[in-house]
Amino acid sequence: MKKIFFVGAQGTGKSTLNRFIFDHPGLRRELHIKKSIDSISKMFFSDFSIFKKLNSPEFYEAQVKILVYASNLYLNTENFISSRGFADSYAYLMHYVSKTKNKNGLILIDTVKIFQEFLNQEEGVYTFYVPVAFDISDKNNNLRSNNLDFQQEIDIHIQQFLKITNTKYIIVKGSLEQRKKIIYNTITADLFRHENIT
Repeated sequence: MKKIFFVGAQGTGKSTLNRFIFDHPGLRRELHIKKSIDSISKMFFSDFSIFKKLNSPEFYEAQVKILVYASNLYLNTENFISSRGFADSYAYLMHYVSKTKNKNGLILIDTVKIFQEFLNQEEGVYTFYVPVAFDISDKNNNLRSNNLDFQQEIDIHIQQFLKITNTKYIIVKGSLEQRKKIIYNTITADLFRHENIT
């Protein structure tokens, strides 16, 4: 099994990297990729302006629905690439919990548990962490916030999740071409190593 997550704050280029693997015939064939999971948020924000209301109950409710939907999708889909992972859900929920008076910290504990259960059931999971490097551009119907402080905060929460869950991850940084090279080299080196072991 090969399941690949790109995690990082909004506007870091995860969808672009997702398409790089899915559209690369060699990588897609070698990894037996069945599905590209992208833009999950669009399914749960009926009004995209809600996404920018970062501390609203509607924002929180949509993020919980995304977590539940994505978790089921991850568990029931064969080899896939996703430009959103458990770390992203944790980060958005952490934002809401830390900024509002109606705190529900249990959802954060549940997110960690769900992720650890996922890892216990799956093999061959890659996590590529994409740090903040580029200016935010919004070509997705105003879906993402252009607030740089929010972007940095989400990035910090994602790093926190990776740390507390002891997630093994690969940092993907540099120019777009450098990022693609890191991903390609990581995956092909791993595939080559397994071919020589078996």
